[in-house]
This record gives sequence, C-alpha cells and structure tokens, in this order.
Amino acid sequence: MKYLQANGFSVTSFDVNDLVPLRQEYGIPMEVAGCHVARISGYLLEGHLSADEIRKLLTKKPNIMGLAIKGMPKGAPGMDGPGSEPYDVIAFQRNGATSVFASHTGSQEPPATSSDEQAPSAERERQPALEGK
Repeated sequence: MKYLQANGFSVTSFDVNDLVPLRQEYGIPMEVAGCHVARISGYLLEGHLSADEIRKLLTKKPNIMGLAIKGMPKGAPGMDGPGSEPYDVIAFQRNGATSVFASHTGSQEPPATSSDEQAPSAERERQPALEGK
C-alpha cells in the first residue's frame, strides 16, 4: 500500500482473513492468485503490480477483467531485497482466459520506487482510488 500511495494512488484497505471466497466472488482465476486483491476503475488487481502497470491499464483500457502477478516474485513492488527474478503480469478474463500483459526480465530492470518517495501532488490527485483487500 505504501508503494502505491507513494506513487500517487489513494488506497483504502480492508483486512480479510481468507481471499479465496473473495477471488471466487470476483471471478479471479486461482491460477493467477497473488497475495493482495484490489479494484480500480472497474478492473481487478491481484498481487504486487507496479504503479506503471496500473497506469498503463487505466490508459489503454483493455477489454479484460484485471491484472495479476502470481505469487510474490523478488523485485516486484513491495518485494524489495537483493536480486530480482523474471515474472509476467497476466491479464485475465472472467471465463479464465489469460494472456501476458507485460514481462519483467529480472535484475536488468531499475529498482521499484521506494515507499518513502512521494509523487508530485498533482499526480496524486489525478489517480483514481484503489480499494484493496
């Protein structure tokens, strides 16, 4: 959450003990399950997505249900530490169909923006609110 807030998103958080019923309710395929679920502008988000990926989703407005990063790959936002590993950002549909929205190759990429850095206030005001669980 701090990462997204630092990158200009307004985040409302809700604690949930079990995300499986929530994923079933929203129709998120279990094979793309990450560790967080969020909604923004009619899209569902699953896992440690970057602010840039969310902005790309909101700009392009693809006909998908949402985006997901399976698991908790090293190097994804919020998964800081030494090294990083390759991972895909998966677009998913309610019918379970998936496709690759973006790929990350690992250690060649620049580190994610620190949660201590603040986006300019004008940028913060333009971003839609994120509701996360």
